Amino acid sequence: MMSSERRDRAKSGSKMLQQYRDTVLDLQLRTTVGGSGFDRNTWYGVNPVLDKWHAFVDEAIVNPEHANNTNLVSALANILDDDLVFHPPTYWKSRKGKMIGMFILQQVGGIFGKSFQYHRQIADATGTNIVLEFSALVDGIAAQGVDIITFNENSSNAKIVDFKVMIRPPEAIAKLRELMEIRVLEFTRTRGKL
Repeated sequence: MMSSERRDRAKSGSKMLQQYRDTVLDLQLRTTVGGSGFDRNTWYGVNPVLDKWHAFVDEAIVNPEHANNTNLVSALANILDDDLVFHPPTYWKSRKGKMIGMFILQQVGGIFGKSFQYHRQIADATGTNIVLEFSALVDGIAAQGVDIITFNENSSNAKIVDFKVMIRPPEAIAKLRELMEIRVLEFTRTRGKL
């Protein structure tokens, strides 16, 4: 059963998230330059593996009940480099390796659930450095952030070699850290060291 305080926070967070998304929509409408980063139609074709990332997010994050589907786990594994460096928003220390990166991405996807949405994509001329702006709810707290993704090349064989996440406001980061600690503790209790 959801507590009254948590229910109020969820309503407030949902309202704040919608206000932010309305602001983004207004900005999209005022951005009339062709090829704007807000135009989702321009997001594809920048890098074949970035297209795979978007497909993964569309299926796994937007439909969290599918996040642990074997095909989706395999799809994620195929686009992450074995030596991936993951920079979480909740700690200064980077996490290294494909398996820990996959675990973090799956768990955060479960926390954000269907509230997660990308709004803008900014790519360099090589298609190997990408910034994706997003918004989501973290246990009822509205959050905004960016994924900063680096690919080792721009080809169908590319891999994500560096993944940095930045989120605001501090309350959302604190709640995300708390929820991730619970998930990590549960994982290590049931399956051993991460």
